[in-house]
Amino acid sequence: MMICDGSMALINAIISSVFQTQIDLYLTTCWQIATGKHEETFVDQPFLHLCASHIMKNGKRMTKQNFPRHYKFGMHTFGMMVLSTSLADLSFVVHHLAVVCTTKCKEIAEASFAELKDLIESNPSCMQVETSDDSGDFLSNTDGHQSEKNKQYFAEIISKAKDSGHSHQKTNNNPYHAPKFIDAIQTHVLPWFLLWSGIMLGDLGRHGTLPSYKEYSKFYKNLSSKTTQTIAKNNRTQGIMEKSQQELKRTRLRGRKFKNLAEFVQVYDETNLPVLKFHDGYRTKPVKRKKLNVCHDLAEETWAKKSKTGPTNQGVYFQPSKKLLQFESKKTGEVKVTGSQEVRDLWQSKDSNVVVASLQNGQHLLRLCSFKTLQGNTWLDSEVLEFALRMFIQNDSNVFVLDTFVVGCILNKDGPLLKRNLYSKVHV
Repeated sequence: MMICDGSMALINAIISSVFQTQIDLYLTTCWQIATGKHEETFVDQPFLHLCASHIMKNGKRMTKQNFPRHYKFGMHTFGMMVLSTSLADLSFVVHHLAVVCTTKCKEIAEASFAELKDLIESNPSCMQVETSDDSGDFLSNTDGHQSEKNKQYFAEIISKAKDSGHSHQKTNNNPYHAPKFIDAIQTHVLPWFLLWSGIMLGDLGRHGTLPSYKEYSKFYKNLSSKTTQTIAKNNRTQGIMEKSQQELKRTRLRGRKFKNLAEFVQVYDETNLPVLKFHDGYRTKPVKRKKLNVCHDLAEETWAKKSKTGPTNQGVYFQPSKKLLQFESKKTGEVKVTGSQEVRDLWQSKDSNVVVASLQNGQHLLRLCSFKTLQGNTWLDSEVLEFALRMFIQNDSNVFVLDTFVVGCILNKDGPLLKRNLYSKVHV
């Protein structure tokens, strides 16, 4: 097994050089092993697995760009996808995430959010969902490369989630609406799920939790006692970055010690270039190196003093959420406008609006209708208004055609000003 922490270009290079095959053929082999349709000769082939930190780094970038308001929820969802040990688990997470991010209805999004919340707040590493999965026949009968099959399979799941969410699109109050987020996951992450999820090898964790690691514990213990190996005492395996930090800790140049590799390269270039340029005329004096204490090791690193997130030293988004996730309700700016407030708004408006008002049973009940919204209609002219008013008058209805000035006079109970605007067959 090889663990790769790099881009797709590096994965293609490793598969072509080490495995002597192409990435689509390798994904097809992995799929046949995961579904139990493989031959015995397939088991002898090596496995390539993407490091969880790399996929979470990509998830961090996607979440910050497309889902910034709900960053923790998005990252916990990525953690559940990485910890999925079966295609049913992964499909379950993708389906509900697609519903939450694509629907505009708050009630539908809240139901799927509750399903994901139960998984996040429980133990994600023991995630088991009961779903009907007929994906084996679908992926095996689809023509084309395996990555395209994977992409098409999850495209079907996301499209079904969109259809279920679009059936109730009357409201637009879902605060988690982010279709670009699920589109980025579908394009850049899901086609290679066999490389980074736990479907092939289970939950490896940061340093491995499978029984195969425990069987080789004696072997790792013997290697950790040697100073020439890249294995520390507190870690079963040690990556290249931790190894470089260990060597950098013992390096001294110009009487300095360095915290990162960039500083060392800069100082080394400044020191070595003049020597290479004028090596014939100069002799370098040997520099006495200071002896390092035995305890001056990885234990003194700043990151080693930080408290571990759990007994398995897993990341924060691979563990149950400490804070309860609550569905955020979108604040709507709807304000109830009363009749009097509407009249005041019309009175304060700069445009001259035509207002129709009626008085019933001697009470000042103003029914105001602004014709401002009908300005684009060419059929509403003076003749149509005159015909409508005559129909109301024949039915013994008290109808008033007023402007905003007269409406203000009525509200202020200014009698003399009202008498100047009286018409025949109009009663006050």
